[in-house]
Amino acid sequence: FMPFIRAPWVEKRWRSCWPFYLFVKSPEKDAKAFCERAKEYEILIVAGDDFGCKGYARVSYCVSPKMLSRALPAFEKLAKSYQK
Repeated sequence: FMPFIRAPWVEKRWRSCWPFYLFVKSPEKDAKAFCERAKEYEILIVAGDDFGCKGYARVSYCVSPKMLSRALPAFEKLAKSYQK
């Protein structure tokens, strides 16, 4: 996830404020449950079911690099919550 986000071409496009979406495999069978759990960490992601990607979640990263950097700790906490 991190190397993809920090790719130079992505940062260039952020400056243009183009929307970008990343589909990530849900660590749960139910992607909607994963999205609900993400809300506990103030992360808003959407289940991919409605986009034809069952078992995945759609993450939008159409924000500034600074905002994205501030959000990374929440994603780390969410990931750690599945390691318990």
